[in-house]
Amino acid sequence: MQLLSEKYYLSIFEAPLFREFRLQRFLTLALSLLLGMNVFAGNNANKGLTVSLFSEVKGVVKYQGEPVADAVVTRKYHFTWVNKDIEETTQTNERGEFSFKEATTWMILGKFFPHEPVIPQIISVHFQGEELDIWQHTKRTYDSMGELYPLEAYSDVSTPVMDAYREGYILIDSELSLPDLIMQASGDHAFVFARGDLRLPYQVALERIEGIRQSRSSEFLAALIPYFTNSERWRKQFDEPEFRPYQGAMFQAIEALRLSDYSRLYQFEEEYKSDELTVATGGEVILRVRLPNGEEVKIRGWLSDGVFKVSDKQILVDQNRTSLVFNQFNIDPDSSTD
Repeated sequence: MQLLSEKYYLSIFEAPLFREFRLQRFLTLALSLLLGMNVFAGNNANKGLTVSLFSEVKGVVKYQGEPVADAVVTRKYHFTWVNKDIEETTQTNERGEFSFKEATTWMILGKFFPHEPVIPQIISVHFQGEELDIWQHTKRTYDSMGELYPLEAYSDVSTPVMDAYREGYILIDSELSLPDLIMQASGDHAFVFARGDLRLPYQVALERIEGIRQSRSSEFLAALIPYFTNSERWRKQFDEPEFRPYQGAMFQAIEALRLSDYSRLYQFEEEYKSDELTVATGGEVILRVRLPNGEEVKIRGWLSDGVFKVSDKQILVDQNRTSLVFNQFNIDPDSSTD
């Protein structure tokens, strides 16, 4: 095919076709043809040069269990790549329902230049003179449904949120009477905040672990005793010069264990349907040890990563992954358990 002359190309770029948005659209099309891309992605932001800034949302607004009709719902998000704030509004129907279509845009340079997508998102409801947030999240991918991307591993779970995920939209069941947003995990270190419980698979398992941690704290303490009795890992820090008085210390007892409120799950994708989960948690631990000279002292440390196998029947510690941190400031021979 004969190439067009340079004069012809210049005449095209001088035409009104390339003003404002039409210029970007033409260049996007031309570039996609050269690279063999499909830019006619519609709402599917996983193809071509289209990116998803906010996935499709369907939700319901309730107050004390009753639907809130005619409430103004606002969706806000920030497109960091071009430093632009976007705001959209809608209104709930008589059943308290609302929806937003997927927000997509065209992106040329950002598709080829490596960068980290950062898209802060908020959905709020104007209710009784207040703006109440019902969704907060920072999206870190341009994919459709990227807000909940870890759910892909649990596609066999059937819950309202998971069913909606498979259909390609975020379902938000919000309750305005709740005092605050609830932090919910769709996967390890992947969090969303919603004014209502989304009942995500990871979150359900994490709640189960939290219940066990609170009701069976004595079993966590008992599980650690073999770690301090048999493992040398916790003694290695005593090889440091500042801990020389404690070298050769022998474990006698756990005086106190105060677990933190935060836990996370290991290997959740493989374990979430099993009776046993691997959980990591932290907390303060006070040990009574005997020094080589026969003196017994108490030392305080931080269980930086206590890894436990938890089931309804027993709690066992993973000695190879559990670690305890001491330092010059929290070792105290005169520690009390108060």
